Amino acid sequence: MHFKFFIIPLLFILSGCSTMSINSDYNPDYNFKKLKTFHILAPSTTSANTLVQDRIAKALVKELEQMGYALSSEKFADFFLLFKTDVTQKQQSVIEYRSVGYYQYVGNNSYLFPLSVPVRQNYVFDEQKIVFNAIDPDTKKVFWEAVAVDKLRELHTPSKRMEYITQVVHKSFATFPVQSSQSAR
Repeated sequence: MHFKFFIIPLLFILSGCSTMSINSDYNPDYNFKKLKTFHILAPSTTSANTLVQDRIAKALVKELEQMGYALSSEKFADFFLLFKTDVTQKQQSVIEYRSVGYYQYVGNNSYLFPLSVPVRQNYVFDEQKIVFNAIDPDTKKVFWEAVAVDKLRELHTPSKRMEYITQVVHKSFATFPVQSSQSAR
């Protein structure tokens, strides 16, 4: 019985307050069965932070190899991967209720009720976005795309940054239409 009181708060703590969302789209007519090798094209980014770009590329290679695809040169790749990073400033408006005093109710019994007024509060935060595109090398058309959006986090060590990027890549590629031949590996 006491176990339940321990586990439920623990689950909330472990799940955290993740604000990450993944949106993806793909061409259902595309032949995903033919894909065996990939190549990462030079990233397109608004930031010149090559440390982040290198971490994303490393996480991409690891994730796709675990999915059964092999890294290849551009000449022999069955598909290309391109990613773009962007950080924008966002504003969120929230109505909060603040206590301003007490109201006395007088009747048979006397009660004090707190008075609250609505106050609009504006919060400014940075939002990070990573867009992943899988591109057919022959047609040069995108056949799969995933967009990961999250509030920008302060991660103080390189290992924490790599761990977070690996998580973003993993969640994004969970939407990649894997064929049975690759998923069996």
